[in-house]
Amino acid sequence: AFIPGEFEYDGKKGFNEGLVNNLRRLTLLNIDKGNDTVKSIDILLKFDDDNNVYIVDTKKRKDVEGVNLSFEITKETIKSTVPNIQLLRQWDNVPKKALAQEIVGNRIIYGNYYQNYDIPYDPKFLVAPVITDGLFKRSIKSNRNYELGVVYVDKFNRQTPVLSNNSGSYFLDKSFANKNTALSVKLNSVPPAWATHFKYFVKETSAEYYNIAADRVYFDDDNGFAFVSFPSSERNKINEDSYILLKKSHGKNEAINSPDNRYKVIDIFNEPPEFVHEKIEQVGIFGNVLFSASYGDQTLTTVKKAGSTPAKDNTTILISSINSKGTITSPPTAADEQGVDDESKKQLVVGRYVKFAKDNKKSKLYKIASIRYHLDGADEAE
Repeated sequence: AFIPGEFEYDGKKGFNEGLVNNLRRLTLLNIDKGNDTVKSIDILLKFDDDNNVYIVDTKKRKDVEGVNLSFEITKETIKSTVPNIQLLRQWDNVPKKALAQEIVGNRIIYGNYYQNYDIPYDPKFLVAPVITDGLFKRSIKSNRNYELGVVYVDKFNRQTPVLSNNSGSYFLDKSFANKNTALSVKLNSVPPAWATHFKYFVKETSAEYYNIAADRVYFDDDNGFAFVSFPSSERNKINEDSYILLKKSHGKNEAINSPDNRYKVIDIFNEPPEFVHEKIEQVGIFGNVLFSASYGDQTLTTVKKAGSTPAKDNTTILISSINSKGTITSPPTAADEQGVDDESKKQLVVGRYVKFAKDNKKSKLYKIASIRYHLDGADEAE
C-alpha cells in the first residue's frame, strides 16, 4: 500500500519530495481462512526496498473459526522473517504419474515419471483500457507497449509457462496520460480441460526510458531551437541524439496530447547559451517611429508590410523618421524632423536590441545585425 504526498519537486536535489509513503497503519479485512486442512494463518508483510518477508502474526484457524478475521498492521508489530528457502517455492513440482519414488536428503525423488499437459488451443485475448479515476488509484503508463500472457493451473497448483500471442500485445497511446488507467483483459479462447485456475501476466516491452523533470525552457527564436535546463542530478539520464517526449506542460498541471511532442536532443551544454544568461537593459526610448515604403524615396507606408515594418519572418525594417511630429498620412516636413537624428544614431548600434510597441501591444526583441543610412535622401535607416 502506498499513499503519496502532494507533488513537490526539488530542483536542486532532483527529487520529488512528495513521493514519500505516508501510510502509517494498514487494516486487513475479510481475510480468507481457507478450508479445514489449514491449521494456522500467517499474516505476512514485505517492503518494496527490502527483500525480506516478515511475519506480522500467526493465527490458529480454530481460534478464529466463525469470526470475520481482520488485522491491523503497524511497523512495530513485526515479529520475525520468513526463511529464505521458503520465498521462491511457489509450488511443488509433482509429476502426473511415476513408477518409482524415493526419499534422499529430505527430498522426494521420482523416477520414470510422466509430466506436462497438452494445450490444444493458443490463448487469445480481448484487451481494452479502462479509466479508474479516484484517489490513490494505480495507473499504467501511457505511450507504452504491453504484452499480456496467461498461465494455466491445475488442482495441484501445477502451472504452465506464460503463454501469449499477437492478440496479447497492446499499445496505450498518450491521450491517456492524464487519466488513471488499467487494462481490462479477457480470455477469448477455450482453456484446457484440466485447468482449474489461471493467472494473467503483463510485461512492458518498450525500450529503456527515464522520467526527467525540467527546470526551465528557453526558446531561441532566431535559430528555431529550444533549450531545456535540467538539474545536474538528471544528467546521466539523457544523451545526444536521444529523444524527449513531452507529456506535461511546464509549470502547469496539464497533459500534452499533441502528436508533435517528440524532440531530438541536438547537443548538451554544461553552461547556458549566450542568449539565456545575456542581460538586456533599456538604454533609450524612441517616440513616433514612422516606416518607409521603400528605401530612400521618403514615402511612408500606411500598412504593415514585410521588408518595411516589423512583420513575422521578416528581417528588414525601414525607418523613415524618429521622434518627429508627422503621421503616416502627413509626413514631417521640417528638415530637422526627417530621417534619423544624430542622437538616435548613437543608440542604434549593431548588437543591440529593439522592440516596438503600439496600443499596449509589444513586439519581440529584434537584434540589430546591420544598419545603414540613406545619405542622399533624408537619412532613412535600414
